[in-house]
Amino acid sequence: MKKGFLILLTILMTSISVFSMESVALQIKDTDSTNVTDSTKLSSFSWINLGLGTSLDYPMAFNIGLNYQLQKFLFSARFLVADELDLEKQSSSEFVWDAGILFGRIFKNNFGQISISAGLSFVGGLKRGAFISDDETWGGYYNMKHRATLGIPLESHLIYMLSRNAGIGITAFGNLNLDKPFFGALLSLQLGIIR
Repeated sequence: MKKGFLILLTILMTSISVFSMESVALQIKDTDSTNVTDSTKLSSFSWINLGLGTSLDYPMAFNIGLNYQLQKFLFSARFLVADELDLEKQSSSEFVWDAGILFGRIFKNNFGQISISAGLSFVGGLKRGAFISDDETWGGYYNMKHRATLGIPLESHLIYMLSRNAGIGITAFGNLNLDKPFFGALLSLQLGIIR
């Protein structure tokens, strides 16, 4: 089943990539052929995104993302961590992370932006296995197992632009994978050239 999922995921991501590249090429070609110099059609922007929040299964989550906008298309790379931070089980705390590339659409005006993206990521982390022993101080020890799988990262931003170089807002995130799907929300800060 895992092999079938990986084959389906590869086909899906290849199709999305080919469609995306064709769409960008067609839009650039249309812009070039009409000789339009409108800044909204020829614009590109880049910024970093920093976020701190929570997920459904883990009380602490944070991310850092690099974003590049070409016209209405958004290309992103992200690193996201969600951690259990359970002080009673500190010796056996679970966490999950993903590192991925995403492609999506972005919609802007002078006050803010909304974007939605999906892509491909590698998912890692630690999960609790079998219970080993009790510990009065830390709540017990577990056999820890490593996570390692591919996933589909999801991300959506709702950002209020404070200036040309800074914005604040909310980021919804997720990752669909066979080991530990996770979803959550972050308070976000964007820094760079965002409009």
